[in-house]
This record gives sequence, structure tokens and C-alpha cells, in this order.
Amino acid sequence: MYSRLTIDYIDLIRGAPGNYDKVLEFCMKFYRTRTPLLTEMSEVKVRFDGRAEFIQGMLDNPSIHDEDYEILKYLKSEDSILLDVGANWGYSAGAFIKLGIKSKIVSFEVISYYDYALGELVKRYPDRYAYFLTGLGETSGSLIFVVPVLNGVANSGLCSANITPYIEGLARNILDYADVNKGLGDNLQLRFLEFTAEIRTLDEIVPSKLPAQWQELPIEAIKIDVEGLECLVLSGASQLLKRHRPLVLAEGANRTEGIQDLMVSLGYVFAEKEGEKLNIVQGIGMKVNGFFLHHGRLAEYQAAGVLRL
Repeated sequence: MYSRLTIDYIDLIRGAPGNYDKVLEFCMKFYRTRTPLLTEMSEVKVRFDGRAEFIQGMLDNPSIHDEDYEILKYLKSEDSILLDVGANWGYSAGAFIKLGIKSKIVSFEVISYYDYALGELVKRYPDRYAYFLTGLGETSGSLIFVVPVLNGVANSGLCSANITPYIEGLARNILDYADVNKGLGDNLQLRFLEFTAEIRTLDEIVPSKLPAQWQELPIEAIKIDVEGLECLVLSGASQLLKRHRPLVLAEGANRTEGIQDLMVSLGYVFAEKEGEKLNIVQGIGMKVNGFFLHHGRLAEYQAAGVLRL
């Protein structure tokens, strides 16, 4: 993984009233001009915000990273697979385990630094967890990914290869991250880290690259959180989606460009979580996450207690 760090940066003071405008302007400048970058790997002084030693504490903590994951509790068969696309250091996979989901879990993560953290989950759950350190897309190749860095700490949850991100949302998320992570201090310096990574398609990997004993198991659900590239990743999984018709939990709901048309063409309808169940929704979703359900499996989801019809 080849990395570069922006020469340009901005200084912020925690809580200062002008922070949002400064961050917004800096993000716009970066994505408009891709400001000069240091090219010497030795000059990249960055650490990522997840570590292997976090795994045990995360598993011991009863809280769940995202309450929308609770829908997936219907996955009670050990002879099925849940794909975790955009695994980060493993907190979503940990949430699935804590929710009592019995499916095998296969994670995908582009940041190679998280090999150690995800490896800790394999040590604890060798018969039900596996992972691939690769980016995913519509075709195989490589992409340039960008990560915001505050005081030398990369906010990996905002790692994205989207060249036209929602800048206003990105600026807010950077400041929200700073607010939550008080340990960064009150004087903050913001840069961007850029790295190039391999990408593959889900159709390339699933099922042929899965553990041999898992290759005949059905793919029952996909959770995908890839910061605006959800449509491209799902386009690279068209054969998987046609064959298995899994439930898809997508960050960005159906607002990501192209995703609604793609999923409709594959026989899916859009739904949002209300309380403990899903409701089918017409039009554009307004929540952070949304769900795509294949119309041929709606009665099955209703019988499982996760869908209102």
C-alpha cells in the first residue's frame, strides 16, 4: 500500500465557531485540486484509529455499533453467510457476534493495517469468521483512497475512494470525530492521507475464494458501508445478487448515485427500519442506512418477523 500525506493542512481549535467553514473550505480545495502531496513513505507519520487490542474490549462491551444491525438477528442458521463489506477494524463483525447472529461472517477491508485486528477475530471464532484485505469495486484494478488525518491519527471510518464525496457531510463528520475523540487535544491539525490499493469484485471472490467448507453456503445478507461507493461494489456482485438474493443493508440508503436503479433492475425493493421491523418505502430514503429486499423473498422476511407487509 503506497501512501502519501498532504503538505497543506489547517489548524483548528476545538469548539471554535469557525471550524466548520474552515474544514469545508479545506475539503473543497483538496477534492478540487488534489493539493501537493509528500511522496516519501518515510515521511508519512500517521497511525490508524483501530488496533488489535481493542477487540476484546469491544466484544465485552454490550453496546452495538449501529442499531440497524438488529434487523439481522433473524440470521439463526450456521449454514449461511453474512458479508461485512467495509469492516474497518472489526467493530461491525463484533456487533453481529454480540447480537447472536449465527451466520458465518466474511469481512472485507481495504486498510491493510487492520490485518492484526481482524486476525484477532479469527483467533476467537475460527469456525465462523474470515476476512479479505482488499478493496471492492465494479471491476478489478486499483483505486486511490483518501482518509482524513487529525493530529496524526487517521479517521479510517471516513476512508473513501469516492472522487466526488458529499463535502458538507464529510466536513461535519470530521468535526464530529474530533468532538468524540477528546484525547486528540484542543489544538487540531487536519491533513489528508492518500493511498493506492488493489480492488477486486465480490463475484471474483465469492464463493471461489471462501474457505472450502463454506463455498456451497447461501449468502443471506450483505452489510455495506464504503463511503459512497456502494453502487460500484454491488455492481461487481451482480451474479451473487442474482443467485442468492440476499438482504442488503447499505449506508447511504438509496441516495447513492445509481444504486436504486441497479437494485430495482435486480428485483429488489427499498425499505427502512421503523422500530424492530422494516417497512417498504417509496421514493428516497431519509435515514442513514437503508435496506434492499428481493421481492421474491418478502414473504420469507415477513414470516421471520423482520418485515411489515
